[in-house]
Amino acid sequence: MIHTEPFLCGTIETELEPDLLDNGVLYILRHIRSANSIIHHQFDVSENLNFMPIPIYSQLPDISVMPDTPLIQEKLLSRISEKMQRLDSLRPLPAGAVKRLHEEMRLLHTYHSGAIEGNTLTLSETKLVLEEGVTIGGKTLAEHIEATNNARAFDLVEDIAGKRRAIDHVTIQEIHEVVTAGILEDAGRYRTHNVRITGAVKTPPDWSKVVGLMDHGFLIKPKTSQSSLQGS
Repeated sequence: MIHTEPFLCGTIETELEPDLLDNGVLYILRHIRSANSIIHHQFDVSENLNFMPIPIYSQLPDISVMPDTPLIQEKLLSRISEKMQRLDSLRPLPAGAVKRLHEEMRLLHTYHSGAIEGNTLTLSETKLVLEEGVTIGGKTLAEHIEATNNARAFDLVEDIAGKRRAIDHVTIQEIHEVVTAGILEDAGRYRTHNVRITGAVKTPPDWSKVVGLMDHGFLIKPKTSQSSLQGS
């Protein structure tokens, strides 16, 4: 049965059930899976650190005793997985539907990424900035730059996932440079000073601990998982 779904980028005609187009959640999961497969690769980050300052940091938290908090609730993850299976059974998807879903998710990502940082561009204004290259009256130059940077970063992350590039200090700072170009003076570099989040209870880690915390909490694969990964 052909389902017609109105999207901001136009109207999509596809042989998908309506709830399979639930805000592109399946599309997101595909990228989550790609990203996870990259994260679990082995890295040698030492060879990539000579371009950045390596601070001396104090004792780091013991990751092995920290609580294991899931990034996605089990109920939501189960719902997404079920939809992914149903979607996979309908492949190959119409090329037009894939293209429009991609455009929709790129726009939504850009808008929401800016909104949580205080960007006042509306969804429709964000669409105009990205697709028409126009400036919006009453909006700051920084807000326009944030929107275009976030869209470029979205494309970069897709490229990294598609090429199965390692997630290491280099790629993280590469993404950061794209996101903050023209906004921060130290775009593409780990911070070398302490910062505060206005109104927040949590204090970001001391700048001297950033590299070590990135290593221990994200970039260096836990030894306990090496054997299982090698056997997979």
